[in-house]
Amino acid sequence: MKKTTLIISLLLLVNMMFGQTLSQRLYFDFGPSDGTNGNITGSPDGSGNYWNNIINLASSSEGVTLINQSNEKSGLGLSILSDFLSNGKLNGGLLAPETSKLGDLALASVTEDYFFTTSSGNFKLTGLDPDKGYKFYIFNSRNVTNPRFTKFTFTGSTVSSENLQSSGRDLGGSGYHGNNSTIITTSMLFPDDKGEILINVLALSGGFGYINGMKLEEYDVNNIDATSIDVVGNDIAMSGASSQMSVIYSPADASPKTISWQVDDSSIAFIDSNGLLLPRQNGTVVVSASISQNGSKLKGTKSILITNQTSDLYVSGTATTNGDKPSTALRMNIPPDKLATNGVFEFFTTLNSTGTLKFYTSQDDLATIYGAGSVNGSLENGGLAIDPTEMGPVLIRVYLNSNTYKIYPIDPLKISQMGSSVAYGTGATSDRGYAYQYSKLLNQRNSSGIGLNWEISNISVGGNSTTDLLNRWDTDLLNDRSKYVIYALSLGNEGIFGGGQPIFDQFKKNMILLINKAISAGKTPIIANNYSRADYTDTEYGFIKQMNLLIHEWDVPSINLLGAIDDGTGKWPLSPISYQKDGLHPNDAGHEEMFYTLVPSLFDALNEQKAVPELKMNTHISLGTSETKDEIEFSPENKIHSFTISVDIKTDGSGTLVSFKQGGKLGKITISSSTGFISFLSPNGGGTISGNSVVNDGQWHKITLTHFYARGETILYNDSNLAGNLSETIVATKFYLNDSDAPTLIDYRNLFFYRSGMNADEITSLNSGKMLKSSLEIYCPLDGSLVLSSDALQNLAQSTNTLITVKGVAPATGTLTASPETVTEFTNANGTGNTTLSWST
Repeated sequence: MKKTTLIISLLLLVNMMFGQTLSQRLYFDFGPSDGTNGNITGSPDGSGNYWNNIINLASSSEGVTLINQSNEKSGLGLSILSDFLSNGKLNGGLLAPETSKLGDLALASVTEDYFFTTSSGNFKLTGLDPDKGYKFYIFNSRNVTNPRFTKFTFTGSTVSSENLQSSGRDLGGSGYHGNNSTIITTSMLFPDDKGEILINVLALSGGFGYINGMKLEEYDVNNIDATSIDVVGNDIAMSGASSQMSVIYSPADASPKTISWQVDDSSIAFIDSNGLLLPRQNGTVVVSASISQNGSKLKGTKSILITNQTSDLYVSGTATTNGDKPSTALRMNIPPDKLATNGVFEFFTTLNSTGTLKFYTSQDDLATIYGAGSVNGSLENGGLAIDPTEMGPVLIRVYLNSNTYKIYPIDPLKISQMGSSVAYGTGATSDRGYAYQYSKLLNQRNSSGIGLNWEISNISVGGNSTTDLLNRWDTDLLNDRSKYVIYALSLGNEGIFGGGQPIFDQFKKNMILLINKAISAGKTPIIANNYSRADYTDTEYGFIKQMNLLIHEWDVPSINLLGAIDDGTGKWPLSPISYQKDGLHPNDAGHEEMFYTLVPSLFDALNEQKAVPELKMNTHISLGTSETKDEIEFSPENKIHSFTISVDIKTDGSGTLVSFKQGGKLGKITISSSTGFISFLSPNGGGTISGNSVVNDGQWHKITLTHFYARGETILYNDSNLAGNLSETIVATKFYLNDSDAPTLIDYRNLFFYRSGMNADEITSLNSGKMLKSSLEIYCPLDGSLVLSSDALQNLAQSTNTLITVKGVAPATGTLTASPETVTEFTNANGTGNTTLSWST
């Protein structure tokens, strides 16, 4: 007892010496209380401490009133702001904590269970005293081999973050894969003016974020005012270098304050909120730091001289395509996430099999010339010409801040799949998800002689967000040496639950940055859009639909995964069969549906440098039985399930507009001769959708049929108006325009075929004139006037599929007298001209 009293007295003395006195402690146990997977912590514990058991997972406006270690009302409250999940001792909680490692948090009822999130969760403490300081101690653990990290962010009067690893092979010693010894301890934090501190729990990597237990200490802080502050930092004399500025207080024991940083000329340098000074050009900049205390401000300044900054860099030499002429040297790019004076430059080019190169700061005689240094990969001012071993397509990266360079060979037939767990294949047997299935299809196409020999490298990591991809972009993507990259992420991992609009904006901003980084490095980016999750509410579903519409319109290829695997509310379809492995991942059937949304010849088209399609409204084609007996048809390149077909029509007649084949039967979209309404006749035996507005009024109308195979629904639209729907599944194999029972005269324009279903928001956008491109296999303006090219049936979508004309059409159920149709998943996928067939009845 005497020993314990002495230790406590010494701790109080130390705290008082540094101007702070502990006033109370609070203990928190997060987790279930079902007696099977978790238990509440009884009070008092063996050390006499009383605990707050946080068991309510759901967000609520009603907070929990908290007690302190002595079972007294603390005056504090806790509110859950976004929903958490919970688990415990049956699923990897720490069952036998050791006091020697975890101190007063070493209680089995605390460490055995936990709250967790697969994205981001928030709770806040209320009733805090803005004049007091607070320190947090947090423990988390989950016994699982794959590395998982949680980021805790505390937002009060300032923002502070700490990372904690909960899981990883042998993290807790040989054979134990959970954290059993590490607690994060924050510095002294202060609440905002409302007396609140927000705690964000983010699944930083590994797909999950955890919190098992927490201790909070409240301190009476004796503020010591500063009489002056001095700014310190170094001049910047190397291209791409930076200077960390800091403040020295007088007196030395003055209480730290929030520092506001500024520069007098932002064209010369930029300073961030942490005082890191980044140069933009040569010159002198005055850095100012200011603090507020007692209603007034103290300010300090320092002048920083910035020299030797290089804002341009060029490459030239006999190894390059422009030869050894500095005056025509190739200007290198500045990566999109870098400043002009970060000293990082890059250039995508093709190197000759022989020759040398150098780097120049300008194209004139005054240029500083960098050649090879004494160490491989290093640069030296005035060094000998670099003799690269690489040849062919390459990315050249130069780092003047370290006088180094690196040359990354690029394989023109390699595709990197860079995303999170679903992209990796999680949920599928042996992780053979949609990317694996697409890789198999590309191999089959190559073996059949209708596609190039593509390779897909899957560098996805479970739990990744846009920030994770940016952080590992150089190490993982550049070293993968691919020409193409499929970015495959989700707003779920980004933290859309509870994050709302700021997380949406972050995802959008970072995705655009990832796209620009790929383009700058000579890569072609492809975007896989957001997909389903079992826990999405209308709020999250609204965000993912909004983001997917943006992705549709970006000028890069994209994939509409949601259109294959959406139950209509943003969740995995569970009927007629389940497409869900767990709440976050599709099963084998779900991955198969996602696979069907990828255009089989997309990369062949990209290799041919086929451009992103643009909407054309200045042409059309006139058909109908009075004009021609020719029928226009196309076959999807590979088996399809979900699909959307849309075409503009103008007619005053009646008859079949569009038809498609399923097995030996036809599905048809027609105009009624009696009402002028459109209707859909299903190939599945009599099912019909009937519209309720006239479309044969001689005006242009957009007719759209969309099918969601996984949820079993077909929907018909005339313009943006819902005509109706049917519960069914369809496997269409061929599509037709201008059947033998088409209207007498009809104009068609802008035929779209997508390998995915479309929700009502997408239909509305399509009708408003937006060019939606995700999973687009066919876009034919139907250029009967030949104003775009000499091919009236030119397909502008980024695929090699073609439309063909069948001469002298009889009814589409007729008998083929020419060679029979080849039974293959790759019909008409090689883009080699038109085929003329003859039919007989």
